[in-house]
Amino acid sequence: MGFIVVCVVAALAALALAQLWQYFRPGSVQRAKKIMGRNFFGPEHAFVELSIVTKEEWAGALARVPFSARTLRACKDTHILVACLPLSINALRSFQPKLFDNNTSWFLNENFAAVFGRPSWHLVRRAFVRGTVGLSEAEQRTYLPEREQVPLARTVAYLVIAHYLKVGERLFEQVFVRCGDALGQDTLAVGMFGYGRGLSVRRYWAGYFSGDLGLASERVPDLEVG
Repeated sequence: MGFIVVCVVAALAALALAQLWQYFRPGSVQRAKKIMGRNFFGPEHAFVELSIVTKEEWAGALARVPFSARTLRACKDTHILVACLPLSINALRSFQPKLFDNNTSWFLNENFAAVFGRPSWHLVRRAFVRGTVGLSEAEQRTYLPEREQVPLARTVAYLVIAHYLKVGERLFEQVFVRCGDALGQDTLAVGMFGYGRGLSVRRYWAGYFSGDLGLASERVPDLEVG
C-alpha cells in the first residue's frame, strides 16, 4: 500500500511540474493570456467571435507566442496580443460585412485583399504612434519606437474586428493608420471605425499627409518559436 501511495504522489508531482513548465516555459500561451488580460485575442476567441474552427496546422503554428514575458508585461496596456488566422481582408469582410464600410469597396478585386497569409501572433499597438499624424510615410517612420515595425493592413483589420467582437471596444474610431503594404508609390491605411461606421480601407500616396492619418505599429518578435 505504501508503495502505491508513493507512486501516486510521484505521478501527481510530475503532473504538477509539467503544468508549471507549460505555464512558465518561453512562449507560453497561458502565461501570455494571463499577462495581457483583456488585450488578448487567442485562437479560441476566433471560434467564439468569428465562428471559425481552428485547423490543426493553425493550432500548431500558434502553440507558442514569439514574445517574452518581459516584453508582454511592458506592452500589456499599450498593445494587443492577437493570434491572426490566415484570413484575407475580403474573407474577413465576408464573415463580418456589417463591420466594414460598404461605401469603400474599391479594394475587393485588388490582389492584396485576397492574400490569406499564415497563422501568426502579433503584438499590435492600440493607438497610432505618437507624433505621426500630419506627416508623410517617410516622416512617420522616423517616429517608430525601438523594436517596432509597421504591420500589414490585413493584420490591423483583423485586430480591429476581433477586438471589437470580443470586448466591444472600437479602435481607430476617428483616424486612419497607415500600414506596411506598399502599392507602388502608395500605401494602405485602415481605420475610421467609429460608431455608426464600418471599418474603412484607403489607399494613400506615400507623400500624403493629413490630420487624421497616423502610423500603425507592432512589436518585432523577440523569441524564436520555430
